[in-house]
Amino acid sequence: MDLRIRRMADFKALIDSSIDQDVIKHVRHRNALLPIGKLPTELLQTILSIILFCPGGRRKSQFVSKLTTMRAVSWAWQDLIGRIPSFWAHISSEDHMDFVSEAFKRSGQVPIHLYHIGRYNDGQESPFLDKLLPHVHRWQSVAVHLPHVDVAAKYLSASAPKIKSILLSRLITDSHRQGRISSLFGGRLADLEELRVCCWGEIDWRGLSCTQLRILDIERGTSLDIGAVLGILAANPCLEILRLHRLKFSPKTPQPDSTPALMSLDHLRQLTLTNLTWATEDESAARNPATDHLLQRINFRTGAALTIKTMLLRTDSSLTPEEFLSLIPSPVEYLAFLLQVDDYQRADVSVGFPGLSMIIRGSPRSKPIFSVKVCGLPKQVAREWVVESLRQSLTTAMDLRLQFDSCSLGFSLDDFSYFRLWDSVIDLTLIGNGPRAPIPGQKLLRLLSTPCISEGGIMVMPFPNLQDLRIDGTKGMKGKWVLEMVQTRFAPPGSTEAAVHSSVPVPLTIHFGNGVGGWMDKYKDKILAVPGVEGIGAAAVHETPRVTRRTSSSSSEAEWPPPY
Repeated sequence: MDLRIRRMADFKALIDSSIDQDVIKHVRHRNALLPIGKLPTELLQTILSIILFCPGGRRKSQFVSKLTTMRAVSWAWQDLIGRIPSFWAHISSEDHMDFVSEAFKRSGQVPIHLYHIGRYNDGQESPFLDKLLPHVHRWQSVAVHLPHVDVAAKYLSASAPKIKSILLSRLITDSHRQGRISSLFGGRLADLEELRVCCWGEIDWRGLSCTQLRILDIERGTSLDIGAVLGILAANPCLEILRLHRLKFSPKTPQPDSTPALMSLDHLRQLTLTNLTWATEDESAARNPATDHLLQRINFRTGAALTIKTMLLRTDSSLTPEEFLSLIPSPVEYLAFLLQVDDYQRADVSVGFPGLSMIIRGSPRSKPIFSVKVCGLPKQVAREWVVESLRQSLTTAMDLRLQFDSCSLGFSLDDFSYFRLWDSVIDLTLIGNGPRAPIPGQKLLRLLSTPCISEGGIMVMPFPNLQDLRIDGTKGMKGKWVLEMVQTRFAPPGSTEAAVHSSVPVPLTIHFGNGVGGWMDKYKDKILAVPGVEGIGAAAVHETPRVTRRTSSSSSEAEWPPPY
């Protein structure tokens, strides 16, 4: 009986297979007659490439599944895909080993791109790497993510003469092993163009020898030799992207001279220096920043997207806060450069206090071209730097957004009332500190509704072009005072001589956060009824505001580490 059942099962499987084959033949014959099958080979190959690969050249998610599906469309497509080596030159450790073997066979001798995606429970051996090593002479780009330390050592010791791109992310190790970057692929890195390293432990960079780098990206490293990093920059004048983030430089290594020679990086398009410090024996102790040592050495063109973030703790530095700020490129140059771009008629500038935060964009939704944040600056120094920088650009068409955050340092009316005559201010954010807010609400609202004389002799309201006012965490913000403020601010001019020489402010939307109290529903309609009030809402400053407007009841940015 069992024998008969097995024979019947085998017979059924044979029939099903025969039917499937007939169906496949029929579908492929039908697909061959479709208009897309008549496209020129070059055009069809381009379409398939867009489906399989990202603009940067890396393969998209579900790559193997897409490739398999396209091969099943028709015999012609299967033949075409099988004859294009570049479609088989992107191989991942997550691919089935049968596919990996097939890919090595069909890719011929073209350069290959490898993706090793490890897991925390991986052992010391890698069958995937064992298949890669016979083809090491074809390696062009290698991305290694979450490898076991022993597997990583095998990658680093391989000799890959054609390597152009190296991405190393998150080494798994139970011990503090230190690898020499000079040993990467036998040290033969003459053609290396891209090097990205993230969370790879302690690396000795002193032996790295390359002169063709376009991208250098180092994140979350410890005990780096700042002299070695500067040596890499000096040897690669064609660098286009330099990103150093959350790095600790070893104080035991020789530091740059006090009068360093500048390195010209004229091709630089993006410079990011964020959270760079000197390592200390006590991890809980505050660390001095190392950003200034790099800024003193690097010379780059205006227009390179600049991002700087640091804590100014200068207990043992010869640089004063003013001298440190002098190392930062002038925002004036960036504003002038930005307005040369045809797409932008105005610049969007955001300034925040305390400390110093300045962001310059072409528009509110575009990526910043200039982003500087320096915590710990004295208030007076920060304000003077901002005022001096922007005063030189008052003829520039720009939208200025100001934010004052009291934090633990507090701010006073004078801190932001200095800007009250600036026509460019369209957004003002004031964040208090709850019960300890340094500015009583009534004084703040009174300042916003007290006329002042402009340089042209015209009576104007403070911040005459203000479109959005955001107040959060300020005590004593009573509804009747808000109503009085908007009534006074938008009162129609009288027939007096002074009224003739006055200017009416633009319509205003008000956003209130903590500290508003329970008056919102009681006074909202009265406030909205004042001509000039565009809308009013209650939301924390950092949330999406829920705004009530007159006409409706409500209203409604090369990725690394790569997403393997």
